[in-house]
Amino acid sequence: MTGLGYAFEKTGELKRAELVYKKLFKLKPNHPQSYLNLARVYSESGLKNKSIRLFAQYNYLLNQEFLNADTEGSHSIIQTEFNNLTRLANDSIAKKTKAITNIDVTPDIGTRIVLDWNEPKAEFEVQFVNPMNRYFTWSNTPALAVENGKEIIFSKEYFIDDYMVGDWLVNVNYKGAITSDPMYMKATIFYDYGLPSQRSEVALFRLHLKNVNQQLITLQNR
Repeated sequence: MTGLGYAFEKTGELKRAELVYKKLFKLKPNHPQSYLNLARVYSESGLKNKSIRLFAQYNYLLNQEFLNADTEGSHSIIQTEFNNLTRLANDSIAKKTKAITNIDVTPDIGTRIVLDWNEPKAEFEVQFVNPMNRYFTWSNTPALAVENGKEIIFSKEYFIDDYMVGDWLVNVNYKGAITSDPMYMKATIFYDYGLPSQRSEVALFRLHLKNVNQQLITLQNR
């Protein structure tokens, strides 16, 4: 069902994506990812205050220990999103909401990439290659996460070093999953993130070839 929400976001059918994420929210009301997916589609639809309120609700439940923060995944993205929304909003509701929460991080500005995937138990490796042909990788290893008692991750964010002029590549090497469900990865690229000129685009990929270094995105930083 999550993959369907991604597809609606890709085609700009945000109201239909919202309905999907509301259903998922009802199914998993205690998972941070449920808050993140729904709040983001509110924001994309121009419903900034609804997004801010949902993030504030998440923070309240977190403080009351009704929720657990998956600090390596959606929690850090919620921090970034909430901080950005309230910083750019000028209305009194946003300022009031900001004042009663403790979600705050140093403003992040520049090119931001957020990766989301629908199958939490999928194993894959993401590779970022900078214009100097140097790279770093991050691996999603759900079996290891379960073994160590950590939350299984659904999302990850990265900021690109804008001072490096040239092409950035984002590759993924899909290792497989224990389910037969289709594996989708959504990539949202934000340009001028944190600025009034902020804009974004969504790309959607189906991962099915195993042990192949597949190129997802090429970013031209000029």
